[in-house]
Amino acid sequence: MFRVNKTIEKVNLSYNQIGDEGVKALASAMEINETITVVQLDKLAMLSDEGHEALKDIERFCNRNKARMLEAAVRNRQCLCGHDLRLEELPNGGHSCDRCDGSLSQGERVYRCWTCDFDLCLDCLPEDAPVGSIVPTNAEP
Repeated sequence: MFRVNKTIEKVNLSYNQIGDEGVKALASAMEINETITVVQLDKLAMLSDEGHEALKDIERFCNRNKARMLEAAVRNRQCLCGHDLRLEELPNGGHSCDRCDGSLSQGERVYRCWTCDFDLCLDCLPEDAPVGSIVPTNAEP
């Protein structure tokens, strides 16, 4: 029986000399896993074309999972860790929206999680939008 762990978000295989078979196995597992968003692979062994294609798949699956998690969090007015967002004015500049990557200025009203340093602009999460009504902008079908 094969089980998928639904809680792992990060896989670190640094310094493991992972080769073609390991990369392909990880890509295969990630195809059904919906929570892994970061995979660290350093010191890879020589990879074939198939191994390089599997690396591209891993990156695509990570991006898919990040997008799905972000859209679910936005719909629920939460950060990626599940903390409720609060509508506040930014005390200083230098921030960007974690959904659209737009620049945020000092004094701008945003939805914020101070614990996670997670910010959403009002274009991505309008003040009057009911919970669960936000339309995904970048999630893969």
